[in-house]
Amino acid sequence: MDVQDSLARGLAAAMLLAGSAFPQKQSPPQEPKPDPVWTAFETEFAATWQAYQAAVQLAQQQGTPQAQLPASPVDENWEACAAFADTGELGAIRWCIAYSESLTIPPAARNQRRHDLYRGWAKQLPEGPALLEVVRSLQMEANPNRLGSAAAVALFSEVAERVQDRRVRGEARVAMGLVLLGAGGEENLKRARESIARGIEDDPQGESVAAAQGRLFQLDRLKIGLPCPDFTAKDVDGVEFKLSDYKGKVVVLDFWGFW
Repeated sequence: MDVQDSLARGLAAAMLLAGSAFPQKQSPPQEPKPDPVWTAFETEFAATWQAYQAAVQLAQQQGTPQAQLPASPVDENWEACAAFADTGELGAIRWCIAYSESLTIPPAARNQRRHDLYRGWAKQLPEGPALLEVVRSLQMEANPNRLGSAAAVALFSEVAERVQDRRVRGEARVAMGLVLLGAGGEENLKRARESIARGIEDDPQGESVAAAQGRLFQLDRLKIGLPCPDFTAKDVDGVEFKLSDYKGKVVVLDFWGFW
């Protein structure tokens, strides 16, 4: 082995060692391939739903009373889809969440049905993409017209306490903190800070981390009577400036954008 070859091998080894010294970025979990049986079921339902919507639209154009409109196909397909969802089938979980509003039952019963679903998922779904999907969608359920913040927080807590996957646990804790922040009150704020801190410790790169940190910054630093936080920006000519450059002067801040 010549000197050049030895140097090349040594350099390669050094690069490998250097790479292993730094934490690797966590790759997102891969969604499992859908069950072919579920795929066939979902395709058939999509055609049924499209036909139902067309029938409702035609009936409305003809002045048909609301009570006589065609029945939603969700009711008769609900139990079958919920059974798929309980196995961790991602598409079925999304189906249940999306179509639960189309169940033709009283709102209170509809919310109870949703709560029972989420509680079953929180207690039984295996760790992975399906449970992560449930955690993320559960944030929308904190609305008072759906499950409400107290029920959502309890479900987040149930997930966080049982799972070992730091990514799922971190997401659940940060999401729980965001819901508590939205609920308001000093006690909820205290619980929110603790939950968010533990969630970030579990998964610093979590999807909801930036939103949680932004909300805490807003609560802590953006209050009447507090100095405005300093920031750096560029003017219309591209020249960089700091807000602190104008200390002692009257400044009007106009934030705008396109959404």
